[in-house]
Amino acid sequence: MIIIDEASGANLIANGTYTASNITIFDEASMNAAFSVTTTEETPGIYLSLDILESQEKSYTVNLKTDAFFTMNMDIEKTGEGSECCGIDTEIDSISVSGATSEIDLENKMITLFII
Repeated sequence: MIIIDEASGANLIANGTYTASNITIFDEASMNAAFSVTTTEETPGIYLSLDILESQEKSYTVNLKTDAFFTMNMDIEKTGEGSECCGIDTEIDSISVSGATSEIDLENKMITLFII
């Protein structure tokens, strides 16, 4: 996920506004979801670990500091058994976001969120 300031166009991960310490992500069972925040990649952002054993719909609530929160729903398809090092092979069939303006790029599995 890329978090963009809607007014300035700044990447709010790259500039340090949001860090791993002020972001929380919960799944539909209100359990903490595994994620990482990176500022060193070509595209600084939040990278979510999809922990699934079979094809399913997943819902996540993302909280950014106390400024904003949004919910995203994904339809994830298991496409192979994967490997011990890298987990199960998956494909994301659909993504929807509520609570924030967003652009979704399914091909690259990327969500861009625009924060006011």
